[in-house]
Amino acid sequence: MDRRAGLSVAGPPAWAARLLLVVLVAACARPRPDAPRVLARGSLAYAAAWADDGTLWTVELTERFELVARGGPDLRERGRIDVGAATVDVLALASAGDHVYLGRADGWIEDRASADGAVRARWPQGAAVTALAVIGPYLVVADASDAVCVRRRADGALLQCRAELRRGPGAVVLGRYDQATVELRHDRDRRALRVPALTDAPTGSGDPASRLHARAVTLARPGGGSRTYHFAGKATAVVVGRRGVVATGWIRRLDDPSVVWWPR
Repeated sequence: MDRRAGLSVAGPPAWAARLLLVVLVAACARPRPDAPRVLARGSLAYAAAWADDGTLWTVELTERFELVARGGPDLRERGRIDVGAATVDVLALASAGDHVYLGRADGWIEDRASADGAVRARWPQGAAVTALAVIGPYLVVADASDAVCVRRRADGALLQCRAELRRGPGAVVLGRYDQATVELRHDRDRRALRVPALTDAPTGSGDPASRLHARAVTLARPGGGSRTYHFAGKATAVVVGRRGVVATGWIRRLDDPSVVWWPR
């Protein structure tokens, strides 16, 4: 107790100090406005795709490659399907109806049933498949030879290819404007192509522009500016859907995030 000018001055009671500590800890623990929700840790996540019903599909590697389904309000895990050994990377993923399409590093595309992962068909691309997108009855394929091709989903027939669309190193991201146009994003380059002809189309508003570079995923804000998220390892994919934006990446430690979600 301190006595000054005849007045007794006491410090705050112990309960008040404890309350202040709790408030400060809660404030520090509160996620930043731009911080995504972490859906997975400890895996190497290679690709992601939104299904028509709002299910999120991801390709993740632990001991083997697995196709992981998440759903519900919080995108909780619903199931896993084994899709192969770790010897051949699964680099690309797309979904439509009860079909899930996988693109592999050995140049093969697989059409699988979403219910049980059964292989319905396999088509040779000729180079590592790096990105996939479903545009109506067509499957758009980007590969490691810098080509973008269109296949008919019904039978896998190769309809059209266009070469040399990538400029420099880095991943190509395939997005969708509508049922007749695909968007390609590579670093800061962004263009739109009509499907199935693969002729140039105007770049409209579409989904918010996103790009991958090394460990970073950069997302454009609808009102201007951008936000960037860094994985511990390589950033591998980013997909935009009616439920928000999901990005995947690699880890360095088992507690590192590998699948993150910005809800819409």
